[in-house]
Amino acid sequence: LSNGSFVNYKRYLLVLEFAAGTFPPSTIISKFIFNEIPSGIIDGINSIFNTNFLLVPDTEVVFINGQKQKKPDDYNISGQTITFTFSPGVSESIVINYIKQ
Repeated sequence: LSNGSFVNYKRYLLVLEFAAGTFPPSTIISKFIFNEIPSGIIDGINSIFNTNFLLVPDTEVVFINGQKQKKPDDYNISGQTITFTFSPGVSESIVINYIKQ
């Protein structure tokens, strides 16, 4: 787009307007975190994992094995801590996208 960029993130539409020919400041771009693997042991027992940064509330999208998880049915978040309502199995992968504070 010549006069702006559109990002559809979860249920929100974020519109960033920039003068033609310019790019967004790196401070804006660096707030978007994609494909982060949260820290924590995936062993079929542990259900608590942590993100690298504090996130803007309700901007997260959490995936297990590529399947989007639903809040609060599958997980909750407090600060940097993700608590699943179940324990992901050993062979499962967890990925989170979010906007950091």
